[in-house]
Amino acid sequence: MTTQVAPNDGLNSELNSTELGAFIAQNKALFLGLILLIVAAIGGYGIFSYTKAQTNEKAATAFYQFEQGSLKKYQEGGLDAAAMSAELGLLLNDYASTSASFATSLLAVDYLTNKGENKIALDILTKMQPGTSLQSYFVNLRKAVVQEDLNEIDGAIASLTALKNNENNLTMGRVELDLGRMYFQKGDMAKAKAHFDKVLTLTTQNVYKSLAKSYLAKIK
Repeated sequence: MTTQVAPNDGLNSELNSTELGAFIAQNKALFLGLILLIVAAIGGYGIFSYTKAQTNEKAATAFYQFEQGSLKKYQEGGLDAAAMSAELGLLLNDYASTSASFATSLLAVDYLTNKGENKIALDILTKMQPGTSLQSYFVNLRKAVVQEDLNEIDGAIASLTALKNNENNLTMGRVELDLGRMYFQKGDMAKAKAHFDKVLTLTTQNVYKSLAKSYLAKIK
């Protein structure tokens, strides 16, 4: 009489020959599930990477066309700020998190501030989504200037504080001076003095130290 061997008996026998193998043999469903999960994760990452690449490609095309079209017309005076910014706003709704959006958005902000359109420039800066600390630095640098021009002192202080805490802060003396000026405008002389005193301890441009000393003389 021939004994029928189940297809998995040989595998189970081999697995059971070691302690780890025995554990795997007893929990094959669990390990199969883990393997399938890993495969699914790898496949999902591949789909995500492909989708992200496709989105970035579409964004690059869209922002290039915007630069060559509406942004150029605005710069040359053939389109008003509201129309240009409205089109850019629609692009940012779809592609704000893409790398392609950053340079074009900053360029639009600079064109707007050069023409005194600070309110619209701030709206664009607020919609931007910096992906790195360096990008955050450039956004907050512009936000602080625009907010001061709009007399949004608390907003300027928030942007300057973000600059101060940014690992890419390249202008610590200027940031401390501007924070001192903002608190001076608010009438908070204690905080203003602390920032002006800080300027004097930094290795920074002499003009910043001179301005800090000038403000300190007014406080005293």
